[in-house]
Amino acid sequence: MTITGDEVAISGVDPARVKRGTCFVLSRDWKYVAAVEVTSVTDSTAKARILTRFRSSTIQEGDLGERVDTLAELWSVLPDSIRKEILSARVLAEARAKLRLLRLMKGGAR
Repeated sequence: MTITGDEVAISGVDPARVKRGTCFVLSRDWKYVAAVEVTSVTDSTAKARILTRFRSSTIQEGDLGERVDTLAELWSVLPDSIRKEILSARVLAEARAKLRLLRLMKGGAR
């Protein structure tokens, strides 16, 4: 694995199974590190961008990458801190949307 800024090159991938948009979970010492999304595949090397919101620590050379096929698989390996952050952001966004709707219904939109 090669790291350049917000891009990661993952070597040894099967181009028949890894396409643009495929997600990988990176781990070190059996602990979650980050998630990345493939942006291009050339031969057996995939270039991927780091999903910033799903990074829990610094990515290093030698981190293992495992492909995840569903959002449920990704969610199941996320650390609690990232899950809570996502859920609290979602709840906050829903509350803001409800508040906007109430303001519009009362005619007090800003």
